[in-house]
Amino acid sequence: LLCIRYFLPFFLRKLQGKKSILHEKKWKKDTVYLYQLPGTAKMSSISPFCIKVEAFLRLHKIDFERRYSVWTRGSNGKVPFIELNGEEIADSALITTRLADHFKIQEYDNLSDANIGHMIASTVDQRTF
Repeated sequence: LLCIRYFLPFFLRKLQGKKSILHEKKWKKDTVYLYQLPGTAKMSSISPFCIKVEAFLRLHKIDFERRYSVWTRGSNGKVPFIELNGEEIADSALITTRLADHFKIQEYDNLSDANIGHMIASTVDQRTF
């Protein structure tokens, strides 16, 4: 029963070829709505990918609002995903790239710093599980 509740909306959207549903109908310009799994008393989320996106938002002082849900999923069927100016962006790596482009964030001063940062981010993303 839980599998049906979780997977059915995702597969129906894929079969129908529809775009993702916008969850925040009255969005504010340049406010990020972060959809993630709930956390604990000491963690904002139980997912390392959700924590990664939230840390990026906090580090760069981007206005965001959390939306906790166990059932809500992005167009790829996963969390985290964000809504920014009426557009859904799913997958933590795509989210951080899109936010950096949108808010014109330059994370590194030179190419070697960028390479080191990419190596660390890739290692953490690929090897945390």
